[in-house]
Amino acid sequence: MHEKLKSRHPDLLTIIVPRHPERADALEEEFTARGLKVARRSRNDTVLAETDILLGDTIGEMGLYLRLTEVAFVGRSLVQSGGQNPIEPARLGTAVLSGCNVQNFRDAYRRLIDAGGARLVRDGEMLAGGVNFLLNNYSARRTMIKAGRAAVDDMSGALNRTLQALDPYIHPLIVKSRLEGDEGHG
Repeated sequence: MHEKLKSRHPDLLTIIVPRHPERADALEEEFTARGLKVARRSRNDTVLAETDILLGDTIGEMGLYLRLTEVAFVGRSLVQSGGQNPIEPARLGTAVLSGCNVQNFRDAYRRLIDAGGARLVRDGEMLAGGVNFLLNNYSARRTMIKAGRAAVDDMSGALNRTLQALDPYIHPLIVKSRLEGDEGHG
């Protein structure tokens, strides 16, 4: 994918975050064998102008990687793996692209797609075209990012809504408990 897009976007830096960081050595070997320059987060490598791939081979830093980009492909979705969660990328301001196998997060994807914050692609060619389009179209990219954030905001707040729904039942119990507590000390 990076090789396809590099000719159109010479300064392109692709961030790859393997789900299992222990795969980083094999991935680095594969990328360097293709002539790509790789920097690894786990080694604190400096990302230079000629760096092609930033390999995010650390745990707990997905937010960092997502904040470094405005376009994210959410993996395990071009194969029958069911996809990964698109909510964090959308919440952190990326246009979300994903394969069609998103059954693990069907409702979240439906909401994001309906709002215009995510798009599904059939294959690598369509993914390359989608990334290229978004990199070349600031307005479309910003619109998609805003739509994704709005959709995630609409999905958020379940705890507050649940507490509000339970308040008529819980409040009388709290009052009763306080009154009983006061009687025992009066």
